Amino acid sequence: MLTSDPLSLQISPRPSSIMKSETATCEYMMKVLLAALSLCLVLSCSPTGESVAVRVSDLIMPATVHPNLSVVEIVLEVEDMHNPPADVPKVVVQTLKELGIVSAVNATYTWGDPDGFLLIDANIYRFATAEAAKSNVLSNLEGRERIDGIGDAATLSRGQSLSFSVDAVKVALTAISDEVDVRSVAATYADWLAAN
Repeated sequence: MLTSDPLSLQISPRPSSIMKSETATCEYMMKVLLAALSLCLVLSCSPTGESVAVRVSDLIMPATVHPNLSVVEIVLEVEDMHNPPADVPKVVVQTLKELGIVSAVNATYTWGDPDGFLLIDANIYRFATAEAAKSNVLSNLEGRERIDGIGDAATLSRGQSLSFSVDAVKVALTAISDEVDVRSVAATYADWLAAN
């Protein structure tokens, strides 16, 4: 029982049945808390967990990785298709969502001279799964040649448009000039993605 003097608190002994009940409740709560913490730990360490989110712009290979590339610039970025930037046309977002794309970024690389006009257009798409990315690369082979040795799957069109997938990422590289070696850029890019 508590006395009226706050400086000299006295607590009367509790019956043992109440103490056993409180002990059991505390043990149960501790078990629940430990189970929840363990689950959080497993999910954060899981490779499919999103605890350490990868931004789609982090999937852009630095120009310094390939000896003939000099500059890379981000043109457009949609980190989350369900919450796109206001300046991205709705028709673009809807089309990407229908294809199963989670996030996307468009960038350009300069081939050779940093102030030159030889450019490579790069579209990087992130899918929910590796299978979805691979299926998207191989979905339409009409007018395209399937090639081996680049990523999980790769196709080439008209010699200067190459798409490949690595895990859940699809990269589409396009160059207008024949002076640009799109194959070597794609091979380097695929190796870089696999290593990162």
